[in-house]
Amino acid sequence: MKKKTHSVSGVIFDLDGTLLDTLADIADAFNAVLKTRGFPEHPIDAYRNFVGDGPRVLARRALPEAERDPETIEACLGQYLSLYRNNPQPAAQPYPGIPEKIETPEEVFQAFHAVSAPGDGFFSHVKNHNANVAYIRVKMAK
Repeated sequence: MKKKTHSVSGVIFDLDGTLLDTLADIADAFNAVLKTRGFPEHPIDAYRNFVGDGPRVLARRALPEAERDPETIEACLGQYLSLYRNNPQPAAQPYPGIPEKIETPEEVFQAFHAVSAPGDGFFSHVKNHNANVAYIRVKMAK
């Protein structure tokens, strides 16, 4: 029986919480939103229970229960996304073991795309501000 082969020219990864530990940066950005609105901030570990289902759900979970109306959620979401997209993520680091599983130059896919729940531009932004992330590439299996 003939073995089927497939040509792969790219891979898409979700960086936030998959390859990169971005929890502290997410917490910092959303706590800044909470602070500007006079709401209580949360410790970083609390954000483990807020993340994982997208930024809108993060906003709903992080807001005080009495403030979870659609208008406040949307306003906080917009403010958070702006902060998160437009400011360096200094704490973002690959999870332990990830750098050892990833190749740097030359033997790489022709295209590498990174996507992130908060939207376009996250990978480029992190790449430009964090040398530990700048050369994430995935080795093509032979």
